[in-house]
Amino acid sequence: MYRQLAIVDAMGGIAQHTGKNTIPTQCMIKGKNYAVQANMMLQEGVCKAMAAAYEKAVTEKKPLKQRLMDALFAAQEAGGDIRGMQSAGMVVVKTDANDNPMIAKPVDLRVEDSETPLKDLQRLVHIHTAYDFMNQGDVAMEKGETEMAISLFNTAQELYPDNVEFIYWSAISLANIGKLAEAKEMLVPIFKANPNWVKLTYNLLPTGLLNLTKEQVDELTKLN
Repeated sequence: MYRQLAIVDAMGGIAQHTGKNTIPTQCMIKGKNYAVQANMMLQEGVCKAMAAAYEKAVTEKKPLKQRLMDALFAAQEAGGDIRGMQSAGMVVVKTDANDNPMIAKPVDLRVEDSETPLKDLQRLVHIHTAYDFMNQGDVAMEKGETEMAISLFNTAQELYPDNVEFIYWSAISLANIGKLAEAKEMLVPIFKANPNWVKLTYNLLPTGLLNLTKEQVDELTKLN
């Protein structure tokens, strides 16, 4: 009586329900392969704003998580919850989900008790996207596809330039294709800031993730 529920199945079929005693203002819209609903809204028009933002994001071929963010921001701009903002969350589950949560839920993000939950969630989505590229780079490195790994690590680094790990693995990829001078230029500031990265670099040798000799690593980790 007081709840809303929406289900979109794998074929695009949609079922929605709004309880008869749901607190006004409430709304729900069925779209193509999506559904939006809201209650306790400050004013009318929230669902229409969400639907329009989502459809625009689809036209612009944005990834699903950004389509959802655009819809959330549109809802807030249209008035949002009458109580204001406090939390925000996003979960994306793959169609071929299994028991491994890291695979079954490629996106599982939440912000609690914040004055700016949508802004905070957008930041997490942005970082999550950067880590997606880094993880793909890790897989490419494991497969020996070094050029691909470099490209993916560079994309991650562009999205999140302050993340030291992205810079590190980009440099390691360069070292693996013989660009030791370029790799060292990137690595020396990291080694100076935290010597543990030097230890990690030596630890890569027995794994095969760094295709250098110990002597080459000695040179790579020199701080002069």
